Amino acid sequence: MEKLNTFKKVVLGNQITWDKGELFIWNVPCLITPTYTYINLIHRFKQKCPETNSILFQIGKEQAALAVEYAVKKFGVKNKPQIINFVLGQSSLLGYGLYRIINLNLKEGKAIFKCGNNPFAKYYKVLYGTQKDPVDYYIGGTLVGILEATTNEKWSVIETGCMSLGKPYCSFELNRLKNQKGPNSSGKRMGELEKERKIYSSPKPIS
Repeated sequence: MEKLNTFKKVVLGNQITWDKGELFIWNVPCLITPTYTYINLIHRFKQKCPETNSILFQIGKEQAALAVEYAVKKFGVKNKPQIINFVLGQSSLLGYGLYRIINLNLKEGKAIFKCGNNPFAKYYKVLYGTQKDPVDYYIGGTLVGILEATTNEKWSVIETGCMSLGKPYCSFELNRLKNQKGPNSSGKRMGELEKERKIYSSPKPIS
């Protein structure tokens, strides 16, 4: 289990430290926020700012790109499937749930991820009832960001199942966008491309 191994490496390797009230994991400053607080914050932002989902998606992509870079430079992970597993392990360490790779075919440009214990979607339903649309824009952006930073190609994602809808798990299908390079290519930056692209709820692509 790559996710559990990541957690053990961090804990047993003394990579979690506290210094004068600050928390660091791998020397990266972190905050521990109750899940309900985080969900309430996002829900209220959505009520006030119609661009919240788009912003969450973009932040997820950017954070994932940094995580991939960190995995490669600090830990020397080179193999693409290993990089993807490693970053998913980082997400589980931070409490985002255990994500399983159901299908990963980088040659054909297809991937499917599932999570049966996504706390954001699970407790979103507890707080605000069954939703009409999936809520995992940050995670969707994270998964896209992982694949884009790993392959240097552009990807799209559809959340085909969400625990906030009453489903038993969250499911994400990703597809490579043909003839489009990723964030390290020349041309427009990720942020500029994202501004031109409207963000949709499932079943339409959210990228």
